[in-house]
Amino acid sequence: MLNVKCFHCGKSFALNEDVVAAWLEEHKEERPKHYPAQCHFCRRVIKLSIEQVSRHLPARGNLDSAGEEIGQDGQGSQDEET
Repeated sequence: MLNVKCFHCGKSFALNEDVVAAWLEEHKEERPKHYPAQCHFCRRVIKLSIEQVSRHLPARGNLDSAGEEIGQDGQGSQDEET
């Protein structure tokens, strides 16, 4: 959970990491600079820096478009039979 303090009402609330990570994944092509978080108490939208939010998210690892982990050589993990 990401703890956030509203700038308008001053109350703290928590954001679900999975929801934030899904939003970032969905909007990564747009390269947003801020995540719009809505305060649970006053319902105003506050902007959170993507840098600040991504620091608190768990590392997802380097994944290619197929969802496979990318190794040091830039190639996806492939099982080759010889």
